Amino acid sequence: MELLWYIQTIVAQSSSALVIFAGDAKFIFQAQRLYSTGSQPAFVLANDFNNDKILDLAVANSAGVTVTILLGKGDGYFASSITSILGNQPIALAANDFNRDTYVDLAVVNRNGNSVSVWLGSGNGTFTLSQTYKVGSYPVFVTTNDFNSDTFFDLAVINQNQSNFNILLGYGNGTFRLSSTNYTVGSSPTSIISYDLNNDTYIDLAVTNYVDNNINVFLGNGSGSFENGMSLTTGSDPSLVLANDLNSDKLLDLVAVNTLDSTVSVFPNTCQAASSMAIGPTG
Repeated sequence: MELLWYIQTIVAQSSSALVIFAGDAKFIFQAQRLYSTGSQPAFVLANDFNNDKILDLAVANSAGVTVTILLGKGDGYFASSITSILGNQPIALAANDFNRDTYVDLAVVNRNGNSVSVWLGSGNGTFTLSQTYKVGSYPVFVTTNDFNSDTFFDLAVINQNQSNFNILLGYGNGTFRLSSTNYTVGSSPTSIISYDLNNDTYIDLAVTNYVDNNINVFLGNGSGSFENGMSLTTGSDPSLVLANDLNSDKLLDLVAVNTLDSTVSVFPNTCQAASSMAIGPTG
């Protein structure tokens, strides 16, 4: 789903509220509107959850058991919240159509429950629990893409206490199978993303490691398994990574946010051919 985007720490956790600033045609933001959420909101993403072609919001409330859904009105503002989704200290979300019914579904990372729950969208902004899958200790982030080239969406979940990630391969009906392989990463991973980084048409992964001050890149082979590709040194305490084409060369570059030293690390991708990859830092 190209509409999917996520932002961490966009919300004021102490106030249990989401702050929205709607913009006009001149890119001038209007006065804020506050929307109530659950306790300590920590993650928000946007997608069309009620099939009206208008973006809605899903907010994970990390100190409670709920995910708040705010339905968009199409004018930059939102209707009252829906809280049909329950979790166990939900800390991160991913959205895609996991059961191929054209409605957007959600994967919810339950930090305290050491699990990820898959909730199937009904097309009206409400969700029904499909299944909850046990993963590693203290999961904190999830990404979704097709890792094994079967056209079904899969999941990758990072486990902070075990410094690894799990792969859950989708069956295309809203259920998943947990891969027997746990992939080791650096110490205290904080985020994970999934894109084709080396132009071989297979989905790869990039993981930020908070204590080790680096990014691990894992290259996919199209079968749902991965090989450790390289380690990229970042600034101090990287907390989030994103991928985008920053220099218009049709290659995805990497950006890491470094919490401790208040910097951003940029890694241009200089991949020359499929299956090769070279990413380096810029100052």
